Amino acid sequence: MIHLIIHLPMEAKLGGLVQYRWMYPIERYLMGLKASVRNRAYPEGSIAEGYIVSECLTFCSRYFSDIETIFSRPLRNDGNIKKWYIFSFGGRPVGTMDTKILDAKSLSQANRYVLLHSDKLSPYRQEFLESERAVYGGIQISKRTEDKWLVEKFPRWLAKQVPKMEVEQVDADVIALAKGPHKGIVIWMIHVIWTIYTYWLLKRNKYFMSRMARVKDGSMLSE
Repeated sequence: MIHLIIHLPMEAKLGGLVQYRWMYPIERYLMGLKASVRNRAYPEGSIAEGYIVSECLTFCSRYFSDIETIFSRPLRNDGNIKKWYIFSFGGRPVGTMDTKILDAKSLSQANRYVLLHSDKLSPYRQEFLESERAVYGGIQISKRTEDKWLVEKFPRWLAKQVPKMEVEQVDADVIALAKGPHKGIVIWMIHVIWTIYTYWLLKRNKYFMSRMARVKDGSMLSE
């Protein structure tokens, strides 16, 4: 087997990417054709008949709007994304669930990021800046100073607006953001996002010698 170390790199250089030349897709397709054989005395005719039936079903199923087909059914890892992305939960968790309490710094950073980037909170950010500018009268305030206000004062100011929001019957999601996040978070070992990415905790991924941890977020996640 030692000679493979020499021959396999040469084969890869000559053939290019393996997905354009391997036989697995063709073998799977041939297996589907062989499964359509009903009369072993005439395999070619059975395969041709099965192929025609498959093509007809595929063509007709494109026009069934009220019937779930392979073209209209939801994705396997459909995460039921909500309209507002902040409360969306794309994909699905896999494995055991664990809980963790965030430290004060991480909690503050996460809360600040959401409050400063949420589109629904844009009117409240503008109202906060106007109230801060009123304190200084007609003095010109720099953009850097206003950004500092948003970072340091806006979360506390927004939390004080919760009673007023409840009286005015503001959207429940906005009130939830104003109250701030919970210190406890939920952790899963694996999270599948759509049909493309699967994220594993690094401490679980290290036991699989054939899997490469290519993408990491700090020391927690890997793809």
